[in-house]
Amino acid sequence: MTWSNGSKNWEMMVKKNNPGRIISNVLEQLRPGSNILMHELPWTAKALDTLLTD
Repeated sequence: MTWSNGSKNWEMMVKKNNPGRIISNVLEQLRPGSNILMHELPWTAKALDTLLTD
């Protein structure tokens, strides 16, 4: 399966690890049928609850 949107969570390995920024990145790109690329990172896990409910 290919992804259509990136959470850009991998960029945060060198920048501030901000779950709020992941949420913004995903919601700005979100379209019906989107497949969102995320990696297993602690700051991504903190964003998941909000992403799944929003």
